[in-house]
Amino acid sequence: MNSPNFFILGAARYGTTSLYRYMQRHPDVFMSSPKEPKFFEAEWDRGADYYWRRYFSGWGGEPVVGEARPANLFLPYVPERVHRLAPDAKLVVILRDPVQRAYSQWRLARLDGLDPAGFAEAIEDNLASLRRFRLHQKLRPVLRGRVRQGVLSVTHNDVFLDWSRSQAYGVEFFYPLVGVEINLEGRQQRGIVKRGEYEELRDRIVSSLQALVDPATGRAACRRVCKREEMFHGPYLERIPDIVAVLDDDYDGKVQLAGEVFSDNTLQWEYPFMGYHSREAFFVARGPGIASGNELGETGMIDLAPTLLRLLEVPIPDSMEGKPLAIL
Repeated sequence: MNSPNFFILGAARYGTTSLYRYMQRHPDVFMSSPKEPKFFEAEWDRGADYYWRRYFSGWGGEPVVGEARPANLFLPYVPERVHRLAPDAKLVVILRDPVQRAYSQWRLARLDGLDPAGFAEAIEDNLASLRRFRLHQKLRPVLRGRVRQGVLSVTHNDVFLDWSRSQAYGVEFFYPLVGVEINLEGRQQRGIVKRGEYEELRDRIVSSLQALVDPATGRAACRRVCKREEMFHGPYLERIPDIVAVLDDDYDGKVQLAGEVFSDNTLQWEYPFMGYHSREAFFVARGPGIASGNELGETGMIDLAPTLLRLLEVPIPDSMEGKPLAIL
């Protein structure tokens, strides 16, 4: 073998890195190093031998070999080169809702400090980012004349999750919270958990997360684990995951399909680390109308909005939680 027999195609924030890493874990699969060779776009003249030696030097005879350069789908001269080098290779194309992709890209840029604008403003200023990712237009020249036995179309969840056996699954939340959603019959599209089993399953998952201890330190990973109604309330409660866990300091939760329960997270950031949300903070106020020497007592973030409204002499809505701080 001197060329890959499959290529992962897609775009930024489409999940190509996740699929690359999942494939890396299989003993019969060898993935290029690094993930995205630039051979077809910039090193074609160096030849196939260079490509194999440069990016697949660690190959140990695995029957499946692949790479995951999303740009292979967008550069017009690349598909023909791929076909010439590996005419029988399978093309694995990952698609994503363009609005979700745009939001994911904006969020990453925001975390990197590269896009200070809000999401709506970012899209308004750059509608081309949506048009650029109409992948059906990119796929036509790639697939024309290449499809011999048809195209298999599956969703991300079809590939990675067996919903007929999944009672619960993790969902993204915001640090230090992680969420667990019950795959409830009649609510989820492929729910299997009966209504009468819902509370018993939640109790078991809460108990399991409460007992989760880091074997390296002996510390509990979660400060608190509870049902959503024990932490939140209001008209939007249904939007909160069924179970909410509050991670202890130094622990970060990631929704993934496989791997160790605990792993070192100090070298795994995909963007520059800028800090965590914290429950502790400083509050400083000074100026006309601000009283000094008052004890604030038990306060929290939810008290800041009503405090600001009081300072601006604006009525505080009955629906707003929290109370004005004793600084006025």
